[in-house]
Amino acid sequence: MTDQVRREALNVGNVPLTQKRVSRFRKMQANIDQGLLVLTFAALLIGWEWAAQTELISMLFFPPPSLIFTKLIDGLADGSLLMHLATTLVRMFVGFLGGALPALLLGVVMSSSRRLNRVFDPIISAIHPLPKISILPLVILIVGVNEQSRIIIVALSAFFPMLVNTIAGINQIDHAFYDIAHTYNASRFDILYRLILPATLPFLMAGVRLGLNTSLTIAVSVELVFATTGLGTVVLGAWRTMRTESLYAALLLIGLVGIGINTTLNILSRWLIPWHTARSRERASEIEREKVVS
Repeated sequence: MTDQVRREALNVGNVPLTQKRVSRFRKMQANIDQGLLVLTFAALLIGWEWAAQTELISMLFFPPPSLIFTKLIDGLADGSLLMHLATTLVRMFVGFLGGALPALLLGVVMSSSRRLNRVFDPIISAIHPLPKISILPLVILIVGVNEQSRIIIVALSAFFPMLVNTIAGINQIDHAFYDIAHTYNASRFDILYRLILPATLPFLMAGVRLGLNTSLTIAVSVELVFATTGLGTVVLGAWRTMRTESLYAALLLIGLVGIGINTTLNILSRWLIPWHTARSRERASEIEREKVVS
């Protein structure tokens, strides 16, 4: 099909029919994708269960999924896993807030002052690439073996994703918008609330997503090194005693927490930045519409 025909098919007169075809195409594609995902996951679990029960694979290293799910449900029912889960979540969220809020403020300051940006940028460039878990011995040496040292490492892991996304979000704003705001005598609060905040929200949500996921990873990693409670200690204890079904159950629970975080943030994004998600859907619709027409 030529470009001329494609353009004619996308004209306003053909929009109702084309949009209806695109809508049916998107629903059909979504149903197919969901069906394939469910079938693939079910086939994997069934194959794993069959291979473990028939001893084609070692049950010591690959316990059947039924045993893993049973262990997970029992741990949640008797409260043993819930206690460790609550401890890890508290460390994750407290550390995230302790790192994300200062990063947000520093990002705004660095974006508004070239002098401060020149001062802080080399320091941040030097510390950012360091694996945050590698700083743990230094933090323990300074702060001690306590809960504060665990929170500090989690906070450091959340600090840099939020800082980088804050600076990137503010710097991508066209200076023409600032000129227009000043033309209408907008106050600093108006510029911050009505211009900077809406323009940077997509970047801030990306920073929150990266920061929370990194905080969860580091919180569990710190618990593997030194802690008496938390999901990391469950993983470590199961590994030491070769209770692999408990190890898999703890890893499954950590994965479910990650899914919960990302699902919640997706819902918040649709609520906080509907214009951004709507724009993304429009771009996707244009691409799918061209696929249907061609």
